Amino acid sequence: MCALWCEGRTLGDSWGLAVAGGELDIATSGQLKDLCHDLRIHGAKHLIVDLSGVTFVDSDGLGLLVAEQRRSGQLHLVVTQPQMLRVFSITGLDKLFILHSSRDDALRATAD
Repeated sequence: MCALWCEGRTLGDSWGLAVAGGELDIATSGQLKDLCHDLRIHGAKHLIVDLSGVTFVDSDGLGLLVAEQRRSGQLHLVVTQPQMLRVFSITGLDKLFILHSSRDDALRATAD
């Protein structure tokens, strides 16, 4: 089992950025959930979640992202790993989420 690391910061008045790497699964998804919650407490109404360092996601990780989509005004995801893009495509979640190929693209798209 690979651990998940995550860190975050607020961006301006209404956005938060969460960056994660490793495996997003039943054992680790609580870390990302807590980080997103902390960002909202500190004023983030919308979130960018950078998953470019995530190499694996299971149904719990996907469920967390769907829940965060409901909690956030907007949720943008950065997904760069081919296997991750395949998961989003197969599950149809590429239609639910706004996906970006880089953090810079997501930051440009969400500039206040």
